[in-house]
Amino acid sequence: MSEEDEFSRKQIWGTLLEKLEAKFEEDEDEDDYDYSSAIYSPRSSEFERENDVSKGQASEVQMNPPREDSATSPDDGGSLSEASFTCINEVISAFQPCIPPESNSKENSRTEKKCFLPIWHIIKESSSKNLMDFVDGDVLQIPMQKSPLIGWIDWNFRQTGGKHDKEYLEKAACVAFSLAKNMCQLSKSNSNRLFCVTKIEVGNIVFTNKANLEVDFLSCPIENGDEEIVDEVEIQRNYNEMMFAVGRLFHHLFTGHPLPHQKGFNSLAENWFSTSSSVSAALEISDRNGNGLNCQRRTTPHKLRRLLHLEKQKDTYMKLQQLGLPNSVCRLVVDMLESRCMETDLFTRDRPVLLMSDIESDLLQMVENPNSFLHDSLEMKLEPNFGNKLYCRDSEIKKAIDLSDKVSLFVGVENSSFLGIKGYAGQGKSRLALELCSILEKKGWLSLHGKFEQTIRPRPLSTITTAFDQFFARISYDSSATNEMKELILGTIDEESIGVLYQLIPQLEIIVPPKKSVNGNDCSDILRYSGDATNIHCRLYHVFSLLVKAISKKNPVLLSMDDLQWGDSASLDLLRALMEGAAEDVKGSCSFVLFVGTYRDCDRSGNTINFLNQIKQCPDIAFNEISLGGLSREGVNTLISDCLSLPRRLTRDLAESVYDKTTGNPFFIKAFIHDLMAEKLLCFNLSSRQWEWDEEAIANRTISDGVAELLARRLHRLPKQVLSSLRLMSCFGSRVTFDVLSRVKHSCGIEDIIASLDEATNEGLVKKMRKSFVFVHDIILESIRNGIKFDDQISMSKKLINDLLAALDGQNDKDPTIFIIVDLINRVGRKGTTSVQKREQFAKLYLKAAELSINTPDFASAAMYIDSGISYLSDDNWTTNYSVSLALFKSAALVHWAQGETTLMKMKIDEVLKHAISFDDKIDSLYVLMNSLGMNGFSDESIERGFHVLRYLGELFPQSPDYHLIINELNDAKRFLWERLSNTTLSDIPKMEDPQKIRAMV
Repeated sequence: MSEEDEFSRKQIWGTLLEKLEAKFEEDEDEDDYDYSSAIYSPRSSEFERENDVSKGQASEVQMNPPREDSATSPDDGGSLSEASFTCINEVISAFQPCIPPESNSKENSRTEKKCFLPIWHIIKESSSKNLMDFVDGDVLQIPMQKSPLIGWIDWNFRQTGGKHDKEYLEKAACVAFSLAKNMCQLSKSNSNRLFCVTKIEVGNIVFTNKANLEVDFLSCPIENGDEEIVDEVEIQRNYNEMMFAVGRLFHHLFTGHPLPHQKGFNSLAENWFSTSSSVSAALEISDRNGNGLNCQRRTTPHKLRRLLHLEKQKDTYMKLQQLGLPNSVCRLVVDMLESRCMETDLFTRDRPVLLMSDIESDLLQMVENPNSFLHDSLEMKLEPNFGNKLYCRDSEIKKAIDLSDKVSLFVGVENSSFLGIKGYAGQGKSRLALELCSILEKKGWLSLHGKFEQTIRPRPLSTITTAFDQFFARISYDSSATNEMKELILGTIDEESIGVLYQLIPQLEIIVPPKKSVNGNDCSDILRYSGDATNIHCRLYHVFSLLVKAISKKNPVLLSMDDLQWGDSASLDLLRALMEGAAEDVKGSCSFVLFVGTYRDCDRSGNTINFLNQIKQCPDIAFNEISLGGLSREGVNTLISDCLSLPRRLTRDLAESVYDKTTGNPFFIKAFIHDLMAEKLLCFNLSSRQWEWDEEAIANRTISDGVAELLARRLHRLPKQVLSSLRLMSCFGSRVTFDVLSRVKHSCGIEDIIASLDEATNEGLVKKMRKSFVFVHDIILESIRNGIKFDDQISMSKKLINDLLAALDGQNDKDPTIFIIVDLINRVGRKGTTSVQKREQFAKLYLKAAELSINTPDFASAAMYIDSGISYLSDDNWTTNYSVSLALFKSAALVHWAQGETTLMKMKIDEVLKHAISFDDKIDSLYVLMNSLGMNGFSDESIERGFHVLRYLGELFPQSPDYHLIINELNDAKRFLWERLSNTTLSDIPKMEDPQKIRAMV
């Protein structure tokens, strides 16, 4: 039994039982009174006798209200003597210190009797006729499942010394929410019935589930009778009275003290205003006949009524604050107590509370987020707190969760499942994907996340490989997870294939350390000598499929890719291959993987359209799609309520105006709120400690160019250094690393770009990650870039190119900065580069980028880089820059062959054969030509060219070798190897170093 229950049972019940038994024995004239049938009716403030006594179990309390037709007067034999009732009052005062222990006043006596109701009612509803039946030794055996709320309030305030601590306020909010929820249900089910407001008091409330702080009325507060009320004025008046009564109850619950009860509304108002000197003076002026507030109501001027209202509101608010209650509770209680003002038209209320559902909504916010809505801990923040909550997407999340459940259980899905999330910019597509990721991770899923770039074209496949790299980096922090993942990978992928992955996913080496140095073969060499470009893609797809299979063996996997509309063809092809199952031996390896892709509904590129069409038509892929629209009006209100830490009932008018301007676009809403703050139409009032706004000015505000106009105004308000830093950052796309910023930190006259971007982070425009800065949203990036003039973009790009080239490590041909530089060069263009030396330098950079793309492999990007590199060559390039020209054309022939572009391939090969100085410079192109001829059915010509190359390399072969010659050659090779391997292994034989022999072998 808890300490609280022990207190209730022994101290309250024990004392009551002892004194009642002693006192009742002295009342000889009351011997015939049936104590078990006596109850106190809060409606009539009298004890009544019920002829039909409930015979239920002692552990149950009947919720039926007392019967009014059985009431007796205090002088009847059915009532307690004055001495007995005084004794009861003494007992009540023992656990209700706010009520005087003894008083002859009828008003106080009435209040004290109400507190006795829960105790007496439990005894009355039991089947026992003798109070001593409840005693077992020194312990009172009365069930406490439905404990009185009044005892709970007193016990808690005793524990805290009468103070309102944080824990009690949160518990009280839960109790208030449970009560408001019950009142809403009563209102809905009894829409044309009146409330008996005298029953809406703390003495008529008991716990139905004390663990969850759920309460209900002991006696139902709905008027008896079957007649329905049709007078809307009477119903509204009664509803306001009910709201006032609930406000009084909440006052008692949160303060521990009942609000003084006055007869009639005007007496109550007069009592509230008695302490206000200004109001008293106003009343004296208004009421020269001395008849008080009652007779002057009709003649009181509007301004005076307004003064009375504001003064009363301020006084009541201050009294509650002096008791230590937070602003949220003060505001709620005051607004509810003012509800009764609607009946008399005495005051004009700013925010009338007309619906109990509003009160329920307020309390729900206090219960779910007490730091923001109960304790007001976020109130003093001078910036709106938007947070990371996802609004109005419950149905979309449910659809995604249902699909993930099918994937994890392998129920009703094909080889793979794809979920597309589409919508316009700013609708929250990425946020929905992240929310899904968070939910699934709590269910034991593993997640990988990547984002395609809009501006900078990164290293091919880097979006996907970075997602895997970051995943393994997270795994490496947990030793047990690292060992488990290592076993899964080694049990699925051979060492040679792992070596291929090391080049693309460096963090994999931490999970599976290489046994020896892994150099890997360049895809360009494999392509030249294998005879089939398709094999390179298949090999890559096969290895990645095995990796996904290993990762998803024990846990389902979520692979999410943002902004598919900017995806490169190589990455999208890899994603499609993973979903389809690239090789037969890994068919179905992605069965426990859910692929998620977000893309804009209107900005899809040709690559993205082809990608989506292919997976829609694939029978092995279950295609699903979610379309996001704007938030609903209620969703907008919830968002604004949360960011301003104000109840939804107070932000509803503001939300209506915001919705009309933004159509519910979440990003647009946030930009609009920031704009209102900047224009001083929304500001934080330090005196009232809450947000205030000009509703009329906001409603009349026009926005011609949508969110772009809002962001442009916001950007122009930034300090010059911060705006310049953001413009520089926009040149690198949505993300830029600290390493790149360190190389260009002095560009464009910016003294400290890191410090400036830190300030932009405080403005909510960028986020600072562990190794990079990231724009909060792509719309911000687009707005910044659109605000830069074309000439300024060219000038800024040239400066960045020079700084990056100066910091480029000439010894590292695989530096990823190369891709950033060539993208900047693309923006400048050939016409913007007049220096011959610069053009040659840029052509070399394009060549390096092409070679890196070929080794990925990404032949489409390689072809683009090669064409750009060739365009920077001069007209006499074979004379002035022979080596770069030769390398570009040889690579071009290789790439065109890989893409099946035979005509373009032959044009590039002819160019090489025409200008090559030596036969060695022609060999690579001849290899490409021979393979192409063989694959296209020209075997004889291919063989003839092959013998020609071998003769040049010093290897002579007969034109028509016979069977015996071939057998003899094989036997000679066998004897040679046997002699060499008699005392060693094949791997110990020295590698071939003669380049001519190596070329001949391949």
